[in-house]
Amino acid sequence: MGFLRLAIAVVLFCVQIGAQQKPPTPPPQPPQPPPTQPKPDPAKTSKPPEDPTAERERGLNSDRDVMITERLVMPDGLPPEEMVPVALSCGPGRTSSTMSDLQGEFRLRLNVQSGPSEDIATRMTNMQCAVIVSVPGFLTVRKDLAGLDLKSGADVGYLVLRSPLKSEGTTVSMNGLKAPEPARQHLLKAREDLAKEKLDSAKGRLEKAIKIYPEYATALYELGRIQARQGNAAQAAESYRRAAEADPKYINPLVELALMAATAREWREAEQHSEAVLRMAPEGFPGIYLVHAIACFNQNKMDAAEKSAREGSSQDKANQFPKLFHLLGNVLLQRGDKQGAAEAFRQYLERAPQSPEAAKIRQQLEALSNQ
Repeated sequence: MGFLRLAIAVVLFCVQIGAQQKPPTPPPQPPQPPPTQPKPDPAKTSKPPEDPTAERERGLNSDRDVMITERLVMPDGLPPEEMVPVALSCGPGRTSSTMSDLQGEFRLRLNVQSGPSEDIATRMTNMQCAVIVSVPGFLTVRKDLAGLDLKSGADVGYLVLRSPLKSEGTTVSMNGLKAPEPARQHLLKAREDLAKEKLDSAKGRLEKAIKIYPEYATALYELGRIQARQGNAAQAAESYRRAAEADPKYINPLVELALMAATAREWREAEQHSEAVLRMAPEGFPGIYLVHAIACFNQNKMDAAEKSAREGSSQDKANQFPKLFHLLGNVLLQRGDKQGAAEAFRQYLERAPQSPEAAKIRQQLEALSNQ
């Protein structure tokens, strides 16, 4: 299945001038095993091994990384055919993300601090952490970590992607099911190359797959992503267009085209592509609601910008796009609704208190309160 990376790096927020796109954060690498330490020889030392709880019992703070391991599966028990975005949310300002691998497994690293009066399990409960998987076309999966014993890291089981939402569009290209086996094998090998960052090899395999099956929308989409990474924006856009034409219900290439247009400040084109996505799949795309709202804002279409900002913020359960509230505040400010703008700005600061814009927004709030 071809799932969209929801880590859509939509830090595309620009209020009046243009948009900037924040580079996607690479997924954390699995930890390397620590070197094996020789066991102390009782004959050579009389000092007993350190009790791992001694520091806490002495009243010192403990600061450690906890590794959380889970596996994603479909209702039939098999892993998704592509990598899936996963978020770890521990409250406002504490959200990280990664991607599952081709076996559906993913690892998340969480730094936990605990003092003398609480152990790590208690601290995890107080942090209110949850793993969230929000894949367009599927129900959002949330697993709370409160109460789990994660003292040394843990495999906390399976998450099941269930029941596709009612949606005309999909993040899975159905015409890929018709691909001849040689084309499919080239695609699978390309994904293995991508996992190893062998971009040229992956690109060659995808081109072979497309030569065998020119309507292979998934292969065209993934080729476009490689071309974009290599700096060939025009070629990437052409591959995305071909993918969208080969499978009109395949949302992924339209998402990429919307992002490319917004980055280039082609607001009308960004609006059109994002509208096409939201028309086919109105649920599960808070980042595309942000793109649509930005595009409308920059064309002075305030009604549409406000509508998209409100809908996107209501769907952003993982708090991945707090800038929806920032944009909403600016829309309401433009419309003279100072009270509504102030509330939107407060919502933004609550979700992103350490953002680069936080200081400026606090100044705006202060000015609004004095009016």
